[in-house]
Amino acid sequence: MLRSWRVGRFFGIDVFLHWSFWALPIIHIFLTGSYSLKAAAFAVAFTLVMATCIVMHEFGHVLTARGFGIATRDIILTPLGGLARLERMTEKPFEEILIALAGPAVNVVIVVLMLPLLIWLGIPVGAQTKGGITDFLQFIWAVWFSNLLLVGFNMIPAFPLDGGRVFRAVLAFFTDRLTATKLAAYIGMGIAALMVIGGLAQPQFIMIVPIAGFIVMAGQLELMMLKRTEELRRRAKAEVDALPLDDQVPSVLSAPPEPNFSGYTWDPRLSAWVEWRDGWPVRKYRMRTW
Repeated sequence: MLRSWRVGRFFGIDVFLHWSFWALPIIHIFLTGSYSLKAAAFAVAFTLVMATCIVMHEFGHVLTARGFGIATRDIILTPLGGLARLERMTEKPFEEILIALAGPAVNVVIVVLMLPLLIWLGIPVGAQTKGGITDFLQFIWAVWFSNLLLVGFNMIPAFPLDGGRVFRAVLAFFTDRLTATKLAAYIGMGIAALMVIGGLAQPQFIMIVPIAGFIVMAGQLELMMLKRTEELRRRAKAEVDALPLDDQVPSVLSAPPEPNFSGYTWDPRLSAWVEWRDGWPVRKYRMRTW
């Protein structure tokens, strides 16, 4: 049975590795066109090191979220990146900005810490690994440059990438959260479309196509969930105006539409909806628009 494997527990949070994650070394070898045993070994090592960097990136998010009282279920590593499953999303724009920026900030720290090593090793900026990673110098360069790419890619304002969440949070300072999410999600779809065009035009960037698909799918899913949450919230607020019928009210009510009627009728004299159960009025509702 295909499933995720638990690879560790850090700061009280389980980390899982999705079974499809191991497709990455194969994809890396295929795209670089280097099929030697050495290149394969470096590809696997590179995948594991970058997986560690991605996990650290996700812990940047979850530990910052924990500081705001938001717990995390777990972290899952997939071929498209890491997924931190928070118990809830903050509704405060400032908190969302800090949580979103905390992940890329970890990769910035990695880039800065590795820079002296690059200088000491004398690796020329722009070192090529097109034919695959075949030595230690190329390996160090690839790890450093990949972390730099992670920072840049994650800060693209395509919701729900980190940059997209920052963008949504900034919009939320000026409008309601649902409207901000709609704008961020639709702009994210436009950026994803450009990614697909670029990936199809340049075969070496073909992996950007499924990532673009994930951006669209995840963004629309989160938008749909937020719409549902807002609808439930509006209903809950309307329930505040649901008042029990007092002893005098039934005497002024019209008869139910039919014997043993269960449902709702509008009573203009009360300016309220009346709930009926088995032909008896049980509650009145004054509905408000929110």
